[in-house]
Amino acid sequence: MKLESHIGTYQLLIMAAAAAFLMLPLLTTFNELLTAVAVRLGLSPYIRDWAVPVVGRMAAATLQYGFGVQAYVTDSGLLLDAWGRSVNVVLQWNCLGWQTLILLIATLAVGLQGNHTLGSKIKCIIIGVEGTILFNVGRIVLVLLIALGLGELPAIIFHDYGGTVLTLCWLAAFWYLSQEHILKPSAQAASGSELFSLEEMGAGC
Repeated sequence: MKLESHIGTYQLLIMAAAAAFLMLPLLTTFNELLTAVAVRLGLSPYIRDWAVPVVGRMAAATLQYGFGVQAYVTDSGLLLDAWGRSVNVVLQWNCLGWQTLILLIATLAVGLQGNHTLGSKIKCIIIGVEGTILFNVGRIVLVLLIALGLGELPAIIFHDYGGTVLTLCWLAAFWYLSQEHILKPSAQAASGSELFSLEEMGAGC
């Protein structure tokens, strides 16, 4: 049973990796579409004025206390000083990862339609939102560390492609954990499953 479980896990990981690369162009197009919609609706100034300073402070605190990088919040982004280099980073409003929250909400609308308890659904939503925010801060911090250590071009390449792959991996990991450990079947679903098992045992006898 343990060997079969490991084989199933490896197959799941391989399928998730293949799906990530297949969905890469789709997710990139989805992000561009959401950005265009936000601009058309006039939401970009609000995202820029509210989200950029908040995410900037979170990223600065993570860099300073987690990696020893001197990070200063500016009007447009961050000023980083470490490892003998100084980098002035502009945080764009459409690169903060708010699109991932929209994508998470879309997946929650589909994934929470099963027969699960209300409490487990609420827990799933809270963990999903908080986890997505922390994931995006971590993704931005990783881009900034790459910019400090390797330069601007590697950071841009990772931001444009690696960040998208990580987003897909985060959503896949979140839903795997949700289905396996967070979401609990409701009493009605559990009783229905038990009844089905008893009927199968009776048929086997």
